[in-house]
Amino acid sequence: MINLYCIALICMALLNFPAPKKELTTNEKIAISNLKDHVAYKRKEAIAKQVAFPLERCSYFGYIIHDQKEFISSFDTIFDSDQIEQFQRSKWEYIFTPIDEDYFLYGYSSYIGEFNDDGILYLTHIHLSETERQYVKELIEKEKLTLHTSIRNYMEPVCTILAGKYRIRIDRMPNNELRYASWKKDTEIAAAPDLVILGGKDWGSRWGTSYYFKNGEYEYHIEDYILSDCGPIFTVSKNNQTILIIKSDVKIITF
Repeated sequence: MINLYCIALICMALLNFPAPKKELTTNEKIAISNLKDHVAYKRKEAIAKQVAFPLERCSYFGYIIHDQKEFISSFDTIFDSDQIEQFQRSKWEYIFTPIDEDYFLYGYSSYIGEFNDDGILYLTHIHLSETERQYVKELIEKEKLTLHTSIRNYMEPVCTILAGKYRIRIDRMPNNELRYASWKKDTEIAAAPDLVILGGKDWGSRWGTSYYFKNGEYEYHIEDYILSDCGPIFTVSKNNQTILIIKSDVKIITF
């Protein structure tokens, strides 16, 4: 499933690569118009049949819609009045992605869909509604209470990283810089971190994201590249000499 981060990467890629044009067919335009009508009139069952599950909302907190029944019960949260209005205004088109040399169907305001062989449009991504954003903010505040008091002051989480025997969390601070906190993997996050580093930075490109922290003579890198054969990489160096590198045992849970 393509998330908002991937959308950003694709958009950046489009700035550097001219995109071949692919027009919507008449039947596809009709299918999009019909789905807009379903949303406008809150035809929950009909819409649920045109959603690809699981539908990720905020995987960091395990907020995922798993099936049609769950979607119908959550409909008014996902499609609040603002979301419905935005969906009606959305203009859909095919966008070519140089990363995988294929097209995806994008509706502005960050909706993504695809047509199956029968010409049925399935929504694979629906951006968070304002109601959901408020819910996620509440989850952030609840999560803060589970952390050690020394690291409860942050704006929002960025990611949690499991790397070998370490558990690392990166948070975005009110000044927009990043904070690094780490524990042994089997230590509860309610305990004081073994290491806290402030002033971190992140870089994003069409190929992925890199996080960087410096603590005296030590430097910490987390690299998460889409095209990497081994997945994310965690590296620690001292005076520009690598002293630890973890490649195959790194998992990143992004906010």
